[in-house]
Amino acid sequence: MTQDLIKNSILNLSMDALVVLNDESRVIFWNVKASELFGYTINEVMGEDIAELIIPDEFVDKHNFGFNRYMQTKKSNILEKVIEINAKHKSGKQIPIQLKLSHVKDGALDFFVAFIRDYSEVLKKNDEILDQKKKLEEYIESNLQLENFAYYASHDLQTPLQNIINFSSLLDRFTRTKLNDKEEKYLDFIRSGAKQMQTLINELLNFSVIGNSELNKSNILLTELMDEVLEVVQLELNEQNVILNFSFEQDRVIMDKVLIKQVLINLISNSIKFRDENRKPFIELIGKVKENKHLFCVKDNGVGIPEDKLDAVLGIFKRLHNKSKIKGSGIGLALCKKIIEKHDGEIWIESELGQGTSVNFTIPFI
Repeated sequence: MTQDLIKNSILNLSMDALVVLNDESRVIFWNVKASELFGYTINEVMGEDIAELIIPDEFVDKHNFGFNRYMQTKKSNILEKVIEINAKHKSGKQIPIQLKLSHVKDGALDFFVAFIRDYSEVLKKNDEILDQKKKLEEYIESNLQLENFAYYASHDLQTPLQNIINFSSLLDRFTRTKLNDKEEKYLDFIRSGAKQMQTLINELLNFSVIGNSELNKSNILLTELMDEVLEVVQLELNEQNVILNFSFEQDRVIMDKVLIKQVLINLISNSIKFRDENRKPFIELIGKVKENKHLFCVKDNGVGIPEDKLDAVLGIFKRLHNKSKIKGSGIGLALCKKIIEKHDGEIWIESELGQGTSVNFTIPFI
């Protein structure tokens, strides 16, 4: 095997298109990658002016002027630099490339070496990244606008709504004995609807406040936290005859106590709310340490969630049951998700319809 054959074999294995030009800008070497990139075979290009092959028509004059000026002055703005330009394919289509051009002169040897790389995939990826960035920015801006709207709208709605509740109560007090059954029922509808709306507004306000507030983290003793949680949920546990057990592998966690307390109350309340009437309800809260994070699981033996609804239930205003059967605003789990993600944690649901549900969430170590 001759040295020239070895050199050609190596050059043809290059991942870049490699083109060598003589001092008249004509092709004297053209590797396999160049054929793949530009569509010409080596027989089609040998001895041809490079300007007629891959330089776009609108840049041919500029290329010729620059080449001739360099041959006379040896001054160039592009030699030994990586530049990004458009080149022309055999089909006439323009393709974006990265080009590095070198001049080699050694005695009688005088030639130019062009290293060329297809840049279209890089540009495509860059466009995709910019598009995703734009969508993310729009999403964040939309969320901020929604949270701000929810905050101010909730405040503005509180007063007229409280008036409806107060005046309907007064109306009930002064006219109850004068109303017939249908009229009393209508008045109850007004009060009940207003109170449901008030609950929804308060939860929406809470949701927006969490999005705009900073975490107040501290080293929390979990048994003390559970004492506070039980103060809120114990009555409901007793009324529905629900057993709640909890255990923690590690007693202390650095977190926002108020917010995580709200998460636990919401999850336990959900387990009570979605209990299976055909068996004794049971809830288990377990805290473990896994790798560099705390892992919590609230598990119940309730009615469960269909597999195709597991992701949806973590969205705001997402409900799986009729309001008349099970009360709720559809904000609770979305609120939990927001709180956990604010702690840089993750939350996910595992469930089997008719068997129960496990809501898992993590809180990273600090």
